[in-house]
Amino acid sequence: MPGLETDVPGCDRETNAATCGGGAVLGAWSSCTGPDICGYDGTHRRTRRDLSCSDGGCNPGPEYDEMESCPRDTDGTICLSYPCDYYVCSGGSCGSYGGSNCEGGMTCSFGSYCDYFCPP
Repeated sequence: MPGLETDVPGCDRETNAATCGGGAVLGAWSSCTGPDICGYDGTHRRTRRDLSCSDGGCNPGPEYDEMESCPRDTDGTICLSYPCDYYVCSGGSCGSYGGSNCEGGMTCSFGSYCDYFCPP
């Protein structure tokens, strides 16, 4: 594997399974996701290969995923959308009116479609 330190002092003796070379080869963290679209708590993952002495050198072990909790900023995220208006996350829950999907002076008619408002 390129970039791995293989000439590590101590790996030439009887040190199989000892940690070496910085401890691990780590992948990049994934984005922070959570089960609730508006929730502030989430998790992210990355791959990890622990480095240890074996066969006289510092070698990576099998790859596995590690997971860690992470904070999420969800305020302003669209959480509910109808044909003519939408709601956004605020304070960890869905329900703040986000605005209208109607354009060009149209208004929401009967909560289901955009139309020009014509007074009776």
